[in-house]
Amino acid sequence: MLKYFSQFNIIKYSKGETILRGGDTPQGVYFIKSGFVKLGSIYREGKELTLALYKTGDFFPVVWTFFGGDRGSIYPAPF
Repeated sequence: MLKYFSQFNIIKYSKGETILRGGDTPQGVYFIKSGFVKLGSIYREGKELTLALYKTGDFFPVVWTFFGGDRGSIYPAPF
C-alpha cells in the first residue's frame, strides 16, 4: 500500500491539529505514513469520546472511502 500512496503529495500535520471536522466532506483518502490519528467526538461540556485510533499504514476515512456520503460527525486529529 505504501508504494501506491507514495505517488501522492505528502501533507504533514502537527500533534493535536484537526484534519477533518464533523460535517466536512473529505477531499480524498488519507494514508498514515507515520504516526497516529485519533477519531473522536467532543461533547458540549468538553468531554471527549475516542471512537477509533489509526496507526502507521492505516487509511481514513474508512466509511467515506467505501460508501461515500455523510455517515456522521467525525473529528480525526493527530496526537
